[in-house]
Amino acid sequence: CEEFLAVDSSRVLITYTDINHRTAVPTGNIEGVTAYGAYHEDCYDVNGKSIEAVSASSGLCDFVKLSVVEGELPKQKDDGTYLLMLGYDVDAACVGDEIEWKDYFGENHRGFVCGKLSPGSRWLNVADNFDGQIGETGISLDQRILCFAPNADIIDSAFFFITEQNDVNVKQRVQSFLESNGNHVIKLGYLSDIFAVADVENRGIVRMVRESVWLVTIVTVILMACIQTVVILNFRRIIGIWYANGVSRRQAIGVFVSALLLSTLFALAIGGIVLLCIYRRVDIENIKSVREVVRTRVLGRVLSSIVLMDMLGFLLPLYTLMTGKPAELLSEYRK
Repeated sequence: CEEFLAVDSSRVLITYTDINHRTAVPTGNIEGVTAYGAYHEDCYDVNGKSIEAVSASSGLCDFVKLSVVEGELPKQKDDGTYLLMLGYDVDAACVGDEIEWKDYFGENHRGFVCGKLSPGSRWLNVADNFDGQIGETGISLDQRILCFAPNADIIDSAFFFITEQNDVNVKQRVQSFLESNGNHVIKLGYLSDIFAVADVENRGIVRMVRESVWLVTIVTVILMACIQTVVILNFRRIIGIWYANGVSRRQAIGVFVSALLLSTLFALAIGGIVLLCIYRRVDIENIKSVREVVRTRVLGRVLSSIVLMDMLGFLLPLYTLMTGKPAELLSEYRK
């Protein structure tokens, strides 16, 4: 989700405060900070239709690089104008319209629709969700309105600062600046640090899921393949019985192919049970992220391993069936 910023995410300092009422975003200069502002999630009532929204300080207009399919991204204004960007699936208005809405607090506003965002556009999730756990650090804007609002109308519970460099001195200056404006800072952190911590959690989840499903699946396939190989190598008399009863070589191969497919399905079933057990241990708010991890990083490797084991498990039985002479196998049957 850092893609919405036009600068390196390592220089974005997220700041949390414990103030939960509307107040003007502080103004002033902070050494080492290029720009700053607040944002929060909201809900707009547009012509009787409730639409989720994200409200951000108007001063942040120049620091986003979202793509649009219609209209254009707004430029920063200080005249108190509300500038709106509609998500791709929002049809409450058209680009160029001036619309009225009622926000979460019941206050009426009027704003200008500047453009329509491209599908898949994202914004930062609410700041208190950045807890270092696996989860969504960004939210989709497809069904939301992005509003660049006058600074005075932004809840100051979540600031972010575009910094010139990532160092502790900048963090201390930001904290002093907020405290001098009556805000009680409870947490600060660089966006890159938050992503790094979340990535560590993600890698742990990936490793746990991949190793569990992969291990169970591969062990099952190898076991079934070994059973088939033992049958072919040590119980050649069975093949002789098949030949004595009119079973052709093609039919015999088909039997072992069917058995291998059955073992594969059995392995997938066990792997699915393991995956289900993992899902049950994951918190509800994180289940979507874990499913995405499984889809992108686990399924491909597991399926590739199954195909490889199927090939290895079938080559030796196939070789024995193709090279074994029926007369020799029949002699095994007569012993």
